[in-house]
Amino acid sequence: MADYEVRHSSKTTKGEGTNPVPGLNRRAELVSQDSISALVEAGYGWVVSNPARETAVAGYAGAFSDTAAGFLVIDVPKDYAIIPFEFVLNQGGTVANAAWTLIITADNKVRFSSGGRALTVGAGIDNLRLDAPRAPAVTAYDSNSALTLAANSKDITLWSQIMNADVTPAVDTYNVGVFTYSPRIPPIIGSDDSATSLVIYAYVATTAPSLLYSIKYLEVPFSWVN
Repeated sequence: MADYEVRHSSKTTKGEGTNPVPGLNRRAELVSQDSISALVEAGYGWVVSNPARETAVAGYAGAFSDTAAGFLVIDVPKDYAIIPFEFVLNQGGTVANAAWTLIITADNKVRFSSGGRALTVGAGIDNLRLDAPRAPAVTAYDSNSALTLAANSKDITLWSQIMNADVTPAVDTYNVGVFTYSPRIPPIIGSDDSATSLVIYAYVATTAPSLLYSIKYLEVPFSWVN
């Protein structure tokens, strides 16, 4: 018998940091809401995505450069943390002329330097609760215009992959231009000592891919995870 249907007497959290009321599965075993969905429900879930949902953003055309090849940067201020739990990047618009490289990294400093397009609430940054009960602490930029990053301090790679150039490859081709990643153990990007950052690189030698993206994460005070 399936145990996925859960009866909850309530899912209300009466204060920040409190646990939701548990429910019972069909075996009368106590279950409770997972921490990610509970925090999204409390207003701590966010998504960074294309400000115009139908308009893809170009990656970088050229050899890898730590400062020039950035596609997206999310800078997290000191005393805050983000916990990314889903990355979606799909090709849309211009298709890369060859296989392109995707790298997702974390760093312990502010990585934005200049240029790019600032993402703001309602135009690239949105709460996963549509009533948006709180404001974001992070700042974010994409490469809709040339994005220049500060040199890295650490070289922490969360994911790296070579992607197929074509959005309609032959049947059973694996590395197509579609990417979805939900970390089995989501990283905690934050510190009480310094700012931190999440940086995504998307680049190819000649014709860069244009990408539709959606990055979902929790944003919480760092003291909650320290």
